[in-house]
Amino acid sequence: MKLTSKYKGITNVNSVTKVDKPWRAEINPHGGYVRQLGSFRTEEEAVDAYNEAAINLGAETHFFTRVEYV
Repeated sequence: MKLTSKYKGITNVNSVTKVDKPWRAEINPHGGYVRQLGSFRTEEEAVDAYNEAAINLGAETHFFTRVEYV
């Protein structure tokens, strides 16, 4: 069972795998294949990786995930 984040492309798999880096990030730019971006300790780290990938792929206007850090 994957737990969905409130951010696009981010899921939490800790309930299944009990891993140290439960947050996973992936992006599907322009309807192409899904790119796995990695596993991260925090949701914010996963969002940062997603945003960096969106910018690098030139997809920030369609795929950019906005996050407010508290």
